[in-house]
Amino acid sequence: MDGAIAFTDGQRDLVLNGFTAEVDGIGIGVGTNAVPCSVCVKAVDGTLEVRHRVKTVSGEELALRLSLFAAGGVLKAKWDMPGARRSAGGHPRYTALAAGATEENPQRVYFSFGNVYERPRAAFSVKGNGFKCATRHVGADYTHGLSLVEATDVVQDRVEFDPDRKFFGPVACGDATFAFAPSSVGAFDAAFAYAETCGLRRSAGFDRLAGRTCFDVGYGEYANEAKELMRMRDYGVRHGVFVKHSWQRWGYDCRYPDILPARLSPGDFRRARAAASQTDMLFLPHDNYFDYFPDARGFSFDDVLFDASGHPVTACWNGRWNCLAYAWLPGKERPRMLENLVGMKSAFAPDGVFFDVWGMKHPVEVWNRRGEYASSAETLATWNGSFDMARACLGEMDAVLVTEAGADWYAGHCDGGIADHLAPERLVRRDAYADAARVPWHDAVTHGKMVLFGGGCETRYAESEWHKGGDLFAHGYGSDDYIANAAFSGRSACVEGRFTRRTLAAHFLVHDLAVALARSEFRGFEFCGSIHRQHAVFADGETWINRSGSDWEVAGKVLPPCGFYAKAKGVEAGVLKIRGARCAFSFGPATKFVDARPPRSPDTTRTIAVRATGARQEGAALRLELEWTVKKPLLGYVPFVQVVPADAAKDGTRILHHQLLNIAAGKFAECGRFATSDLVTVPAALADGRYALRVGMYFGADDGRWLLDGEDDLERRVAAGTFSVRRDSTGAVVEVKWSPDSGLPRDPWANERPVKVDFGGIVTDGAFLIHNGAGSAGVVPLPGEENYFSITLEK
Repeated sequence: MDGAIAFTDGQRDLVLNGFTAEVDGIGIGVGTNAVPCSVCVKAVDGTLEVRHRVKTVSGEELALRLSLFAAGGVLKAKWDMPGARRSAGGHPRYTALAAGATEENPQRVYFSFGNVYERPRAAFSVKGNGFKCATRHVGADYTHGLSLVEATDVVQDRVEFDPDRKFFGPVACGDATFAFAPSSVGAFDAAFAYAETCGLRRSAGFDRLAGRTCFDVGYGEYANEAKELMRMRDYGVRHGVFVKHSWQRWGYDCRYPDILPARLSPGDFRRARAAASQTDMLFLPHDNYFDYFPDARGFSFDDVLFDASGHPVTACWNGRWNCLAYAWLPGKERPRMLENLVGMKSAFAPDGVFFDVWGMKHPVEVWNRRGEYASSAETLATWNGSFDMARACLGEMDAVLVTEAGADWYAGHCDGGIADHLAPERLVRRDAYADAARVPWHDAVTHGKMVLFGGGCETRYAESEWHKGGDLFAHGYGSDDYIANAAFSGRSACVEGRFTRRTLAAHFLVHDLAVALARSEFRGFEFCGSIHRQHAVFADGETWINRSGSDWEVAGKVLPPCGFYAKAKGVEAGVLKIRGARCAFSFGPATKFVDARPPRSPDTTRTIAVRATGARQEGAALRLELEWTVKKPLLGYVPFVQVVPADAAKDGTRILHHQLLNIAAGKFAECGRFATSDLVTVPAALADGRYALRVGMYFGADDGRWLLDGEDDLERRVAAGTFSVRRDSTGAVVEVKWSPDSGLPRDPWANERPVKVDFGGIVTDGAFLIHNGAGSAGVVPLPGEENYFSITLEK
């Protein structure tokens, strides 16, 4: 539509050329095939009201209203249709609303959970959901020095960039209010101004959740999880959130909402819950009210969401059981949700709930089975109302609610999210911009209002393509990349909820800093010569992060690649280089943690060890020789071998072949050492090339794996060498050649040899926690390093 909005600092102007609007898919005002309109402008009590009158295809006259007003230095632009009589199917409605083009393309753009793209050059469109666009505000820096943040009150349908039109911004559907925050300092400064007026607030469970580490637990045996929790307590782990995913009656993502009682052993499940309490961990079971399975009790398409064409909307596909779920019609899930929550309270009294899927789904426009329409704003309000009902049902106003992905539109209703902070190339193809980096964009608006855990699921954080794995050593839970991203942003840590060295080290490194910054206002952000070197300022501290490929000297420290340094009230922490050695530390009010990053050694505290002693070709198969050592009897776990891609750094989570090992269960029932020999099938689908073998032990149908002593691949499996396959012209296997090389990448965050590091009063080549007591100190080494290091404590 015609008109313009100009922002100025007195010397420079930034002009938006009006708005674009579509009603029922037809453009209004200007452009090809647009419907003409008449315009009336008037001022009413500080609001500039612009009315557009158009005639619809049916000849009905329609009023489109744009109301412009200022709030705290932010311009608001509200679109609605006063007096419109909508049909049951939702007509007429806005099917696209967006601000107009600018006079130049931006130098940098900011959007999604937290990514900056420098010099974008090719068009892109990114869907507005919790994985891809978990924030409703986007930002841009322009070459003339002005910046602009643009946001919507509804969840945007998408974020678009079109260099030909000089357009970057959100596109919304339905009645919507846009907010525009300009700045002459930068996009983050504009985001801070927007945060003051956007109305987001802390929810009731925020204070109970703030600063805690999320221990994210998938598959596993409950009794063993209880034991591991107690071991973590003995090592000094406290103040966490134990999120247990796979526990439901029929298994993970199966027959929802029929989830009670706990699968396999409700008694052991209660013991795991009790162990969490003894470790000062909030206990949050996984739940899901987006996916509705047709084999669930009482399933009806009357409770299912439909699209505009009258088709039911599908949801999760469970490949294990070949079952397809449908999407709940918003609000229809509430009776079953309340029934389940009452049952959970009675059975094991959780401290709250982790809600899966809801957090990453776009609150869409919906239709029911009768074709009756509800807007995306109504969907969001209904979902947020369901969260409020869940908190009330749990009976404590500070019951904790956490979502997947951590979308900002749940702030004030959910307390936090396991934050899926995806890599820039996951959202926009690499050739569409000159450079990109992760930034704390979500945090600029939600810090102190919503708890964000780490960078989300480790495989999603590590991968550059959807479901293509990634290097978990370099980018997964416990990696310096993942840790630094959380610490720099003032977030809580997120770790694998198992008793491992990486789990404990990440918790000790980030926890005290997260507590210190959880309620501290996020006040400033800057790039330091490059988008890969960043500095953040909080009311109670400062943080620095080095995402570049070389060392950075700043704040009197040397930050290596993926290093950080932070100081807050009573806390100092970082991943640094000290005299050339990579190391990590956290000095807090009651503890000191130091890690000289010695070369990794096997965790000898694990009770079952396995190693490959050799393998040879037999026909078109491979005979694998293994040596097992049982240090403590183990029952109920089944040994297996898997074939995976050899390049674990790119695709190590993908399973190409799985088979059980022919080992009698009694072999693991008594201590000792034994050898096994198994024929591993070479699948017909394997092309010529190199592959890796992984050995593990699982419990139950959902593949809960035991932690084995050996060369761990971070997927609770041990490397058993690699092999190459060569076929002839007919496709028959000619050669299968095994190598003891694991194919696993070296841990990039460990030093190649032991180095003594002076942390200031503590000189060591090991890794441990010191509990500061009244006149005494207790030293707790990390698992597997009890007999490894030297230590000198100075007064």
